[in-house]
Amino acid sequence: DAVTTLVQKFGDRFRITEMLSWGEYLYNYSDLLDLPGKKYHSKRNHISQFKKLYPSSAFKEITTSDLPRIADFLDKYYAQTEKDQKMFNKEREMMKKILASYSELKVQSGYLEIDGEIAAFAMGETQGDTIYIHIEKADINFKGAYAAINNEYLKYFAAEGVSFVNREEDVGDAGLRKAKLSYHPVEIIKKYSVKDSNADI
Repeated sequence: DAVTTLVQKFGDRFRITEMLSWGEYLYNYSDLLDLPGKKYHSKRNHISQFKKLYPSSAFKEITTSDLPRIADFLDKYYAQTEKDQKMFNKEREMMKKILASYSELKVQSGYLEIDGEIAAFAMGETQGDTIYIHIEKADINFKGAYAAINNEYLKYFAAEGVSFVNREEDVGDAGLRKAKLSYHPVEIIKKYSVKDSNADI
């Protein structure tokens, strides 16, 4: 692997440290689309319950005219969510920038609407054989919304040749880690910090 190669080539010149909070969660696309077998039983139940509770729910692709509604949804989301304040504020600022430059980003994005109200939304992109989920947010007052947006997004943006879904990092958030593990990743792609041993930092 990359670490072994660096050590063999440079010896102890570099300090190599695994960045545990920044590993990327990789899944089989077909698993997250079909949720097969016993291990996904609870996920299927969550989606089934969501559809029963909210029969009018519909997945829609985000257009620029939807952006004010997405911004309002995010204000509500951040008001009801309690997390590490520093990371939370960074994310909130990042989301403002994303919405401000949305038309330039060429992302695949969509939201779940229930009786005119946004219940969840997701943004990502397809690169090669992998769909990358960059952002996924849901209003926890809509039971099963996270499981539903996850599945509906992949159905809507299904593409020929896609084999994997990368749901990216948990950034050290215990709740996020638990949620990502519950979808049974086939691999957690490791990342490393590489620093010169002779440097002061």
